[in-house]
Amino acid sequence: MSRGLGRVERGVLEHRAGCPSATTRQTAEHVYGAPATESQMRAVRRSVARLVEKGLLGGPSEPVSEPPEHGLIRAEIDRLAATGEEFDADTVRRRFAGDDEDSRTVRRALYYRPRLIGALIGGAARRGVISRVGMVRSGRSSRKSGRGMLWTG
Repeated sequence: MSRGLGRVERGVLEHRAGCPSATTRQTAEHVYGAPATESQMRAVRRSVARLVEKGLLGGPSEPVSEPPEHGLIRAEIDRLAATGEEFDADTVRRRFAGDDEDSRTVRRALYYRPRLIGALIGGAARRGVISRVGMVRSGRSSRKSGRGMLWTG
């Protein structure tokens, strides 16, 4: 039995040599020559991990920079936390209701990812920037008076 590189590992090395920032799906499609199944993607992930262990492939690529809307929302959460006033996700959303470029950028992102503000508020809570002080009913009709958390810095 050979102890050399397997077919998938050789394919990964070949593809990553030409496209070092390729995604797992792109690499799997190159290796298998067709749209990749989930099991094929897992095989490629295992191969990448083994090649990194052996030192034949560079470590994980540089982290992708975060989208600009994340920074805008995070800055607004930090600003609200610094004031010490209570706020909720609707307060953050109202900040981006204007017609400036930042507001349009955030609204475009919220169209595709409506839970983005909640996710970034949760991240701020895990970082210790804000803490939960209560609950509030949402005034947005789309939320149908659903509960929301009330936060303070």
